[in-house]
Amino acid sequence: MIGRKKVVMSFIMAIFVLAVPSLATTNSVEVSDLNDINYKGWLKEEIELSANEEIELGNYTLNYIYPQSGGTFVVGLTIQEKRTDGAGNERFYQIADFSGHEDIFGLKGKVIFIERSSLAFRINEVENGDLNLTVWSKDDIFSDVEISIDVPEFVQFYKDESVDIPLKINNSGSLDEIFDLCINGDGFYSYEFLSNGYKVSKINVDSGDMDNLNLRLHIDKNCPAGDYNLSVSASGRSSDTLYLPFSVTEDLNTTSDPELKMQLSNLYVSGEAGSEIIVPVRVLNSGNVELENIELDASSPGGNWDFEFSEDEIERINFEEYMNVDLRIRIPSETENGDYFVDINAVSGDVEADEMKLRVNVKSSSNSVWIGLLMIVLMIAGLVFAAKKYGRR
Repeated sequence: MIGRKKVVMSFIMAIFVLAVPSLATTNSVEVSDLNDINYKGWLKEEIELSANEEIELGNYTLNYIYPQSGGTFVVGLTIQEKRTDGAGNERFYQIADFSGHEDIFGLKGKVIFIERSSLAFRINEVENGDLNLTVWSKDDIFSDVEISIDVPEFVQFYKDESVDIPLKINNSGSLDEIFDLCINGDGFYSYEFLSNGYKVSKINVDSGDMDNLNLRLHIDKNCPAGDYNLSVSASGRSSDTLYLPFSVTEDLNTTSDPELKMQLSNLYVSGEAGSEIIVPVRVLNSGNVELENIELDASSPGGNWDFEFSEDEIERINFEEYMNVDLRIRIPSETENGDYFVDINAVSGDVEADEMKLRVNVKSSSNSVWIGLLMIVLMIAGLVFAAKKYGRR
């Protein structure tokens, strides 16, 4: 059953509407024996009118007047259309009027076209003060939705903030409808629609009713500060779109506290002279703001030590995140045994990490040991040979 907007009319008002010709210029009508209208693009709905009830269908009103007890026996169906007059004012003009019990019954089962309008109808039943109609229209006069919001014109959100925004969905059409809910706009947010505390993606609104729901909007913590505009839409047979402009700013209650740290899995490593060792280094953004263009460097304990990072510069690290890099250290072959310290640091603009010291223990390479032993053996062999040769003399 189609929902409707009810206005109870008194008998005096009914007589007034019928009796005042200045309200309207009644259009001529065409009565047809058609059972249905199959014209392409025409829409059809079943409408029920109770006694002394008026309903709105787009720019049209249908008013069924039925005698109340104690009143004069007058039955009538009046159709009005909202138009704009020469002064720019909207007024309802009567475009058709069917009066009298016999007239109403005589039209039963016939399709009535109203001249210079996009409207046609058929009276199906007249019973117990109720009027059942089939209405056709070239325009969708049966559905109408409006979405509204009760917030200031200019609103401001902070990064990483969640806010509930109250919405109203008003179905002023003559049909019960299910509306799909959607948001479009720049992608620095997440959202959900809530109805009575439950997440929803659709909402059912009966004809003439208005439902409330909340739009819960969460601004991303990395959303750039600036102005934004979201569109909130409710779409069914009819649809409406609401635009929500807002600005995003830094949370003034949260001070900017950039901080950069480095971590080493081991503070002590060892290697042979002339060898190459790889040391994992973790670069950590432990502050509350994003860091960019992070440069890495290592200081040599000697002029001929060689260092190479897998990435000399890190483009960006979000706050509370980290990046792992490898530091390749080449130890000169002539380095003597002992402990050496390598200074490792990282800097992003004015933010500098505390310097890390890596202890490198250097040992002689195995080749050097063997060469030394070979020289000793050769020296001993030479001494033995000399003793034998010159000792006989």
